[in-house]
Amino acid sequence: MLLEQHKVLWLFYLASQLISVKGEKGGKMSMKRTSRLALGIFILILGILIALGPQYIFKICEQHHGTTTACFWTARALIGVGGVIALLGAAVIFLKSTPLLAGLSLAVLLNSILAFLIPNLLIGVCGEATMDCRVVTLPALNILTILSIIISAGSTGFLFVKYRKESVPDAHVSSELD
Repeated sequence: MLLEQHKVLWLFYLASQLISVKGEKGGKMSMKRTSRLALGIFILILGILIALGPQYIFKICEQHHGTTTACFWTARALIGVGGVIALLGAAVIFLKSTPLLAGLSLAVLLNSILAFLIPNLLIGVCGEATMDCRVVTLPALNILTILSIIISAGSTGFLFVKYRKESVPDAHVSSELD
């Protein structure tokens, strides 16, 4: 249990390092280029793991008696959603505009929520508690999707605040009114 808590704290530390603020310069905050690159690569890797994990890394259970299971369809749906997350992560690497990055982060957040809902609510996995999909695949997908939700929510919030501060000019108070 202590080891799991340590891993979660480490993930939060990593997330805070990815979404770092460069010092105040002229009253504007800016996302470091290395932070944007690291964030994009991290989202890209998460998307690939969400898409291909159920197929190759933490495999779903095999088909039973010639029928396809809910796990099979969950894995198929996650190929598409994880692929979109990976493509959005690649776009984060190459784009520099704050409004576009905020929109991409929001898209990653919404797709990550969808990726979480597919195995947990929308399609599901096998009902048997001892099957690989329930014991290995579902917890692995939950960790990946929750991590993606946390990272993308943090970057979305940061980028929207940054954009708002950049787009709203500072109000200057005139001394002539005194």
